[in-house]
Amino acid sequence: MPGSTVAIALAIVTSLTNWEKQATLARERILKGASSTDNRSVRCKTEYKHMEVLPEAEKEEEKKKWAVTRRAFVQELKKVNFLAAPLARVTVFQLLLPTVSTMMVGHLGKLSLASITIATSLTNVTGFTPLFGFACALETLSGQAYGAEQYQKIGTYTYSAMFFCIAICLPISVLWIFMDKILMLLHQNPQISVEARNYAIWLIPALFGYAIIRSLCHNL
Repeated sequence: MPGSTVAIALAIVTSLTNWEKQATLARERILKGASSTDNRSVRCKTEYKHMEVLPEAEKEEEKKKWAVTRRAFVQELKKVNFLAAPLARVTVFQLLLPTVSTMMVGHLGKLSLASITIATSLTNVTGFTPLFGFACALETLSGQAYGAEQYQKIGTYTYSAMFFCIAICLPISVLWIFMDKILMLLHQNPQISVEARNYAIWLIPALFGYAIIRSLCHNL
């Protein structure tokens, strides 16, 4: 369901966008910012003037080419849904992990439920979210390396991100081991603090696995 919704929205935007107008605006921005002494700028201006004198018939054909039709809309919808649906499903299953844990522990009693709730919140803020942010840097670096056809750097960036994130996991793990002390300093219930610490300790292996999988996912 989420994948279909995203696909429909992107298909509508793609179909209704006037790409001819956007291309014209982009050419105008390029020509405006280019240097008057640059030979490439002169060639762009020449080509742009040539495009302005296109016959009206060709302009009409271009408009018809980008006209919204039912067949074009369905094709765009299929393409976007092919990419968006798997991503949406994976994201939903990842977000369901703490929900399923909370539902299962809820049958053990109020103490366990309160402990896992506070532990999940703290582990997300102090562990998983920072790793997600560090791994996001790969999207920019790997994209630049791929565009420059420096494919060897993509692997270098990926391994560097893995080692960096794993190194960050070490102090985070120590923080989780002493989570009960931190919660008690914040005037939390001692029993809840101890149970939250125990749950956080069991999450430490998942923290290292998350560091690796985030580095791989953001490199794709």
